[in-house]
Amino acid sequence: MDTAYFTFVEPLLESRDVLDRAFRFARPRTRAEILSMLRGWNIPVDPSWEGTSQEGPS
Repeated sequence: MDTAYFTFVEPLLESRDVLDRAFRFARPRTRAEILSMLRGWNIPVDPSWEGTSQEGPS
């Protein structure tokens, strides 16, 4: 994984609420990368995070 994703995601893991809010604004590619990282770390993924972002296409 790219270092930027790791640097971005790790602090969000301190709060599930903050991570949830971050997913609301993540674009599709970023969302997919973060979901992949979370699954790789065996962190439960909220089903709502797999939906589409509020922003337009990436």
